[in-house]
Amino acid sequence: MFLKLAGLNLSKRRRLGTGFKVGAALYDVRRVCYVNGKALIFNKNYFLILAAHGLTEEIATNSIYDYLENVLKMKIMTSKRKMTTKLATSEDKKYLELDDYNCLAIISGRVFNGDGVQFEYSLN
Repeated sequence: MFLKLAGLNLSKRRRLGTGFKVGAALYDVRRVCYVNGKALIFNKNYFLILAAHGLTEEIATNSIYDYLENVLKMKIMTSKRKMTTKLATSEDKKYLELDDYNCLAIISGRVFNGDGVQFEYSLN
């Protein structure tokens, strides 16, 4: 389920861990994924606007990577992922079916294109 697509300039406070420079122009994309009809994955993705220009709600609803690879002809080369746990935020509780759980496994990722430029930071 698509929730949000907005542009933002990365602040010093938000920069921590993203790999992007302060002031970077990013798309902020929020989506919820369902597994067997249950809202279990909350995707927060930040895409470098220079690399993912033209991103729309329709594209974000369908497949961002299909757009990047087949329309923009981006070569995606590698990603760095890290798994951690954290307490659920009010935003997590709003969109996810957590039942009696109060914490989440978080996979953060930095994705790089064929030019070695990081174009995405994600929290899933």
